[in-house]
Amino acid sequence: MGRTITGATQLGNIKSIQHITGSQSVNGTNVDVTISAVNTSNSIIISNSEHSGEYGDDVGDGRTWGFNSPANASFTSTTNVRIDPDDLGQHSTYSYGTRSATFYGTVIEYEL
Repeated sequence: MGRTITGATQLGNIKSIQHITGSQSVNGTNVDVTISAVNTSNSIIISNSEHSGEYGDDVGDGRTWGFNSPANASFTSTTNVRIDPDDLGQHSTYSYGTRSATFYGTVIEYEL
């Protein structure tokens, strides 16, 4: 029996593929990555990213915790992708360590 996908839009041929990387820190600093010009209406960003994170223990009761977060990536112009990691370092009552990461992504531009 054949399988179908519903809700998907058929796009045209791939015009260009660009692989991008950028360091993301846990302090929420945006990173801009320059790319070759694309039509952002016909382009997507696919993330295959490491996650930045933090871990530690609550000073008050000694319980340990940890979490991580992927970065968001978006076009800010036809030649720029902004990597925007979540702000993880905002807990003033915790004693914690942090983990930076690298964003890996691909920009794919389609012909329509």
